[in-house]
Amino acid sequence: MTAMRVLFATIPVRSHLHLLAPMAWALQAAGHEVRVASGPELTDVITKAGLTAVPVGSDQSIFEKLEQMMDDELREKVKELEERGDLLVDLSENRKEELTWERLRWGFRGARMTNAAMNDSMVEEMVEYCRWWKPDLVVWDSVSYAGSIAATAVGAAHGRFLLGLNVDARMRRHFLRVRAQQPPEDREDALADWLGAGRRSTECRSPRRW
Repeated sequence: MTAMRVLFATIPVRSHLHLLAPMAWALQAAGHEVRVASGPELTDVITKAGLTAVPVGSDQSIFEKLEQMMDDELREKVKELEERGDLLVDLSENRKEELTWERLRWGFRGARMTNAAMNDSMVEEMVEYCRWWKPDLVVWDSVSYAGSIAATAVGAAHGRFLLGLNVDARMRRHFLRVRAQQPPEDREDALADWLGAGRRSTECRSPRRW
């Protein structure tokens, strides 16, 4: 068997790393070269798990990034939803009467902002690292889209590692179904716009040595 270079990508959250670690160790024990890319705040946790850390992005916490991203309109909406105990975060919701365009639109605006806070600062350096290290495979945890963007930018095979039931994929299907029923001028898709922008932004950047 030919040894591979495998890069694991995870947001800087300890529990996400712990779920990836058994597979990372299994590949490492099988003779593959394994490294784990995440925010600098997770570096010590990765190394204490016996894995090689690749710190990428800002060491600012996800919650601090979220706070900076919120505009007045979104703050007002969050306040309104909090007052009625509804934060649009139940990804297991499957009742059509609850899956209105208004709820889904706001829910995916929130998903876009949350994913941006977890991933945006890591994308550029992860792409640069992949261009230098040339991994054969990138395994990214279910919300670490920076890994998929980096793999796509360098042409590496990649796979999404689910941390549980894939209810977010079902919710995405609900969103696309209801979105298709809206007038063309009202078919907002904040999450797709964000992912597309992330991939396009990697095309013209030159690599640096690590």
